[in-house]
Amino acid sequence: MPITSGMIAEIYGPIAQLGERLLRKQEAGGSTPPRSTFLAELKMWMTRFPSIQKNLGATLDSVVSSFNRKTAKSKKFMHRFLSQNTNLNTKSITITDFKEIHHLSTVLRLKKGSEISIFNGQGEEVLAKVENLTAQSVQLTILSPVKKSSGNTITVTLACAIPKKAKFETIIEKCTELGVDRIIPVMTQRTEVRLSEERGDKKQKRYETVAINAAKQSQRSILPVVDVPTAFNDVLKQLTATDAAFIPCLNGERKNILDAFKLKPGQTNTIFFIGPEGDFTDQELQDALVAGCIPVTLGPHVLKVDTAAICAVAAAKLLIERTAQ
Repeated sequence: MPITSGMIAEIYGPIAQLGERLLRKQEAGGSTPPRSTFLAELKMWMTRFPSIQKNLGATLDSVVSSFNRKTAKSKKFMHRFLSQNTNLNTKSITITDFKEIHHLSTVLRLKKGSEISIFNGQGEEVLAKVENLTAQSVQLTILSPVKKSSGNTITVTLACAIPKKAKFETIIEKCTELGVDRIIPVMTQRTEVRLSEERGDKKQKRYETVAINAAKQSQRSILPVVDVPTAFNDVLKQLTATDAAFIPCLNGERKNILDAFKLKPGQTNTIFFIGPEGDFTDQELQDALVAGCIPVTLGPHVLKVDTAAICAVAAAKLLIERTAQ
């Protein structure tokens, strides 16, 4: 039976809602939903419309199966899943995290026999095969030796003032891709986002999810540490002799980051303090100088918080690599 204009009219509203739903998934997940997500969502909507499902259901099933076959055969593409803090040096493991199970079974529609990549967030990753899949767990057989990723000799920490809206999630996503080791959401005197302890804990969990998604996408096997939102002066108190601390600012005597960046004996961490819109206050800058921070500039232009954070992490990673050679 051909598809009629009445059928199209019947699903116009739900399809619009589907678009909104996928947009929410993108905002929540920090990246664009893959084709498999769209196909899964579309198939779910079609179950509400028998006439449409009867005409297109088989075709959609074929598209989903074809997509999974092609991605499974691709040597360059392997679905990655996190089994946090799990010992991967074994013959089999079980995933019990609901989000990972949902992504594997409902979003990607992987089945028994599918091959996936598993990493534990601590630098270890293996190839595994799905042996059994239920709503509560996924049992996997390990197919490869553990591939280990060594940690950085000198780590990079970003202590960044929390900007308005969802910009901090963008900062976490991009800096995770760049290889940051620790992210500290900072509350300064001019920070407009004020979080109670309870809201701060919730935000931290959300930030950790963003970091996990970015690590999956960027092929990282070591997850960055994401702290709870912390007061600026409390972060300064955490500095030790093994830290090289830099604070980009708009006023006072400053060095270009390229000239100021030098690895000192015994250094194990580089930390950048990024201020809020309106910059740090004079007192905060004074406190930072007393704590040993080096005032620097990231260039001749005034950068937004998210731009400055990403620029600082990228510069640190490149300069550490160059200086260590």
